[in-house]
Amino acid sequence: MDIAELKKIIDKTTVIDSLSVYSLNCYRTYWRKLYEWLTANNIYNFGETEIHKYLEETIYKTEYSYAELSRKQKTIALSCNALINYINTGKIGRKSFIQPVDFDAQNIGNEVKYYKEFLQSVSFRIKPQSTRIYKYALSILYRYCLNHTLSLSELNYFHLSRLFDGSNLSHKTIYNLKLYIKIFLQWLFFNSYTTQDLSIFIPREKYIKEERLPTTFTDNEVKAILKCIDRGTALGRRDFAILLCIAAYGWRISDIAQLKLEYINWRNQTISFNQVKTGEPIHTKLEPLVFNAIVDYIQHGRPNDQEYDKLNSGELFLLLSEGNIGKPLRPHTVENIFYKYIRRAGISNLSNRRHGCHALRFSLATRMIENGADIRDVKVVLGHKDKSITFNYVKLDISRLKQCNLPMVPCISPFYSDLKKVN
Repeated sequence: MDIAELKKIIDKTTVIDSLSVYSLNCYRTYWRKLYEWLTANNIYNFGETEIHKYLEETIYKTEYSYAELSRKQKTIALSCNALINYINTGKIGRKSFIQPVDFDAQNIGNEVKYYKEFLQSVSFRIKPQSTRIYKYALSILYRYCLNHTLSLSELNYFHLSRLFDGSNLSHKTIYNLKLYIKIFLQWLFFNSYTTQDLSIFIPREKYIKEERLPTTFTDNEVKAILKCIDRGTALGRRDFAILLCIAAYGWRISDIAQLKLEYINWRNQTISFNQVKTGEPIHTKLEPLVFNAIVDYIQHGRPNDQEYDKLNSGELFLLLSEGNIGKPLRPHTVENIFYKYIRRAGISNLSNRRHGCHALRFSLATRMIENGADIRDVKVVLGHKDKSITFNYVKLDISRLKQCNLPMVPCISPFYSDLKKVN
């Protein structure tokens, strides 16, 4: 994107969908600051990389958790995200998120009890995360009925086919939300709350999930990421220990955030805990490099004062930013830590690769498979419940996949024989 185009956006943009006049004026103010920063650094053509560098220098100096930023800093980040959206799609705007309805606090209409009863019935057999997705889906239906003064029994094909009109949700998200709404409508009919099965009015969505190879990092890239961390600071010692644990053992960010000091056996240099996602137990020997990195962080980086102990429950990794020192680390903060250092390390082709910590998990599994590890060993290391999940990592073993190729069956047809004679 050319810097002159940015100046044009600052001067001439007066209306943006989903933004109030006040928010737009704030965005334009921070775009001007970005423009001044680009000019001062003699950058006349910029993209997503330069914008992230600007954010790193202005608001992510000490800590990189979006949730812990001030309101002003969040607005700066959102204004830059709007520009990134413009670079990628040609439209200025921010991605809207569905705000769930608190059905327990709703007293309008008798039908609210149907939503509550349904959510209560599904909460016993699914995970809390899935319950939240149901709530998102029902919130869309509830708001539509409320805005159009409709009862559930009055819904028809016309209404249900227009639930997502004007939304900027992805095709995949709409597909999943329609599925949850359909289950709710079927539940209403089977429990005799409606006289007909309204789920038949939900139009079918054809969604084909395209196969995509996971992102992995080579050994040299992982070493470059770890090398660029400044281990002379408390923040650097913490980040080095976190990324080293993920790279060496493939732990999920949810597990990293919930690790506690009591999980470590200091005498035997082992660690034992139950995974957050699957509940499967993990018991492993800590390699000397990992163990020493954790000890270095605890002795010279982790807040150990008694006043900070009241802010956490003995978690191993804590926040170090001003105003949040001693509070437990959150999973999304771990993601931001990793993203910061892969950009600092200068990893190539980042725009076409996923930036999440899960890439390190895939990288570990790939190295194990390439070195001849059995799929059962990979399952134990990654902590999978089912071996079928571990098979997803086999598709990265290109050398073994080549051994599975089948010979091409010769095609015998007069058509191809005649075509050969013509040529």
